[in-house]
Amino acid sequence: MPRAPARPTKGDPHAPPTPEPPRFPAQLSPRRRRPGRSPPRSARYLSSEDGFTYEITKTAEQWRAQLGDHDYEILRRGGTEIPKSSPFWSQVAEGTYACKGCALPLYEGKWQVVLEKGWVFFRHGIANAILMGVDWPEGSDMTPEQAALAAVEAHCRRCGGHLGHIVMIENQLLHCINGASLTLTPPPG
Repeated sequence: MPRAPARPTKGDPHAPPTPEPPRFPAQLSPRRRRPGRSPPRSARYLSSEDGFTYEITKTAEQWRAQLGDHDYEILRRGGTEIPKSSPFWSQVAEGTYACKGCALPLYEGKWQVVLEKGWVFFRHGIANAILMGVDWPEGSDMTPEQAALAAVEAHCRRCGGHLGHIVMIENQLLHCINGASLTLTPPPG
């Protein structure tokens, strides 16, 4: 079995930057998290805990420079955009919706469902593009009754960006996605 390379020691000027694991909220909230405030401790998908490695990793500073403060809060810290603040919520367009963090194609426009809730809804995602996780406070014990109430988070498989949640709305199981997490590429032609 090959040995893992030695990790650089702390303070090594030649060490690559340590990527920041994404942080996710304890619950879906229509309120936008105020900049500078830490999100509640919650279930987090940490690649170091189960051996999963994201294809794209960056430091917090690199993500913030790429995304800007608003989109950084949503994609990297698990925030929720203000309802109806994204033009995608009511726009049904042909094309492919991709992760704003890494451009991985996530959803097709033909799968979108418009609801008066103020977020972007899709019936399903592109195969192998969405990671799901349980949205529950980190370190807390979950009873079977509480497990039934836990939300299912949706994340980008390539960079771990927080997209939104998978929820039951109007008797439909839908992906409820922050428009700020997405870009839209129209079909060719």
